[in-house]
Amino acid sequence: MSDNIFIGSARDMGNYNFMTGSICLDDIPAQHIQTAKNNKRYVKIKINKRKDPDKYGNTHFITINTYKNDRPGNN
Repeated sequence: MSDNIFIGSARDMGNYNFMTGSICLDDIPAQHIQTAKNNKRYVKIKINKRKDPDKYGNTHFITINTYKNDRPGNN
């Protein structure tokens, strides 16, 4: 298992069926920014539920998805 690279947090908005959050772009290492075939840049992320909300009321945290799929055709 690889180390988590924490880049942000999110909050469940209750009965509104969405979350709100933020990602710190300065915390994203350049090697995790991928350029796709459409020449747009992407970062694969994971949104993880916290066991308990933090002191700011955030119920989730955001990390970079560092999983490498070595099968041909998968980036």
